[in-house]
Amino acid sequence: FRRVLFRSLQNQTSVVFKAEKPKGLKKMNSEPIAAASIAQVHKGVLPDGRVVAVKIKKPNVDEQLTNELKDIRLAFDFSKMVMSEMTLLSGWFEDFEKNVKDELDFMKEVENIKFFHEIYKENEDVRVPRVLPTLSNRDHIVMEYLPSKSIKNTSNPLAISENLMNL
Repeated sequence: FRRVLFRSLQNQTSVVFKAEKPKGLKKMNSEPIAAASIAQVHKGVLPDGRVVAVKIKKPNVDEQLTNELKDIRLAFDFSKMVMSEMTLLSGWFEDFEKNVKDELDFMKEVENIKFFHEIYKENEDVRVPRVLPTLSNRDHIVMEYLPSKSIKNTSNPLAISENLMNL
């Protein structure tokens, strides 16, 4: 279901949309530093000079995913009438719907970032950005910018995986 739901968004992953600078920022780069199915991330600067990452939800993504969830729900309900075994997946589908809606809830993500920041604040191997809740809302999240290295071209992806498993 997830593959079907995000199919129409898949081609938009590399599509850059013109994002407006949220209030409270001095400036924001027009080119994103990252893009995914429901949002893209821009580098910005606060009035005090701190560099931040700004995660901005793509336009109309809430409505689009809500409509797609309705379509998938309709197909799922129909398939339960045709194949009684599908009723066994009802709980799974409810969880799936909830998880997709949670992904769209940026204020929930703000709370999750704060939670993980608190958990890992003493761990030198894990860096979780500080989120700025007063500058964040349902459409964008402003957090400290943490420069990092890409692991895409690493020579030892297994070592990275093992390190993450040991956290």
